[in-house]
Amino acid sequence: MQCRIVLILAFAALALGASRTPEDVVAEPVAPLEEFVQDPEMDKLSHTMKGAVVTNDDEASAHKEPSDEHDEIQCAEGQVVCPDGSCATSCPDFVATASFKEGAPGLSYTFPPNPTHLASAPDVAGKETDYNEIANNFHSSETAAEQLAIVKAEQSAGLGFASHDSALAESEQRMAAKKQQVEKDMNLAAASAAAFKSASQAHDASVTEVKKAQLAEKAQENVVEQAKATLRAELAKLKTAKEFVTAKVHAEENARYNAEYKGQLYETAKSKAIGEDNALQEELHETDEKEHFRKVAMAAVKEAAAKELLRAKKKAFTAPVATGSAAPEQEDTCSDCTTLPQIYIQAGGKCSDCSTWAKAGQCTEAQYSKFMKHYCAKSCGCQKAAPATAEVQMSMPKKN
Repeated sequence: MQCRIVLILAFAALALGASRTPEDVVAEPVAPLEEFVQDPEMDKLSHTMKGAVVTNDDEASAHKEPSDEHDEIQCAEGQVVCPDGSCATSCPDFVATASFKEGAPGLSYTFPPNPTHLASAPDVAGKETDYNEIANNFHSSETAAEQLAIVKAEQSAGLGFASHDSALAESEQRMAAKKQQVEKDMNLAAASAAAFKSASQAHDASVTEVKKAQLAEKAQENVVEQAKATLRAELAKLKTAKEFVTAKVHAEENARYNAEYKGQLYETAKSKAIGEDNALQEELHETDEKEHFRKVAMAAVKEAAAKELLRAKKKAFTAPVATGSAAPEQEDTCSDCTTLPQIYIQAGGKCSDCSTWAKAGQCTEAQYSKFMKHYCAKSCGCQKAAPATAEVQMSMPKKN
C-alpha cells in the first residue's frame, strides 16, 4: 500500500508539471499528509516472543526451525510445564476446578498468558451474534470507504493536486473509514465481551454444579459415616450376643456334665442296690430252697431208711445160715454215685458234679459233708460217712 501511494503521488506530480506553462508554474514542494507517511520504525518489531525465531534485519527469512520455547516458566531439559506451573517429566491428570477466590472476582488463568489475570466479564447487554452482525456492517462500510478513498486519491493524483477539495475529501473518507473501523473493532470487542460473559456464566454454572456435587458428596460421606457408626454399634451388639450365647452354652455343658455325673452315681448306686437285693433275694431263696430240700431229704431219708430196715429184716429171716460158719461180710467199695434220688435230680444235681463239688471244698463243708461222703465218696477221698438213718440230714451242694 505504501509503494502504491508513493507511485500515485509521483505520477500526480508529473502530470501537474506537464499541464502548467512555465510562466505560471511555481515549483512548490508538496509534502504528503502525515497520516499517509509510514514511520520506518514501524517496520521493526517492538518486542519478540521469548524463545521465538525471527529474521535478521537485512534478511527476509529465518534460518532456524520454529520454536515453542515461549513459556514464562523455563523447565530443565526433558521436563514440561504442568497446568499448576510446576515442572515435571509427566504431568498428573488435570481436574478442572473453580478458580474463583473469595474477594477476588474474575478468573485466574490455568494456562497463563501475559497479563496473567482477567478482570470480571463486562456487563454487556447484547448478544455475541448481534455484535458480530453490527461489526460486519461496519466492516462493509469500512471497505466501501477505503475503496472511495482510493478513487478520490486516484482522482487527486490525476488532477495533479489541482483540486485540494479532492484531497480533503480523501482525508475525510479515510477518517470516516477509520471511524467505521473503530466502530467495527468496538463491536467485535463487545461481541468478544458477550462471548466472554457467556463463557463466564457457563463457568459460574459449572462452579455451582461443582459445589452442589461437593455438598452431595459431603452429605453422602455423612450418611456413610452414620452407617459405619450404626454398623459398629450393631457389630458390638452382635459380639455381646455371641458372648452371651457362648456363656449359655458353657453353662448348659456344665449342667449336662453335672447331670451325667449324677446319673452315673445313680446308676452305680442302683446297680449296687440291685446287686445287693439280688444277693439277698438269692440268699433268701437258697435258704428257702435249703429248708425245702432239707424237709424233702429228711422225708426221703426216712422212707429209704424204713425200706432198708424192712429189707434187712426180711433178709435176716430168709437167708440160710451155715452151721459152724459165718456169712462173709460184703466188702466196702469206694466210688461216686451213678444216680441220685429223684429229689436231688429235680434240684438240678448230677453224680457227674461230684468232682466239681469236691474241688469247691464241699467235702469238708459242714452243711454238705454228709451228702458228699455218701454220694461222692471217691471224689472226697473215700472218707467213710456215718450210716444213713432216718434222722440224717443231707443237703446237696449248690450247682455253680
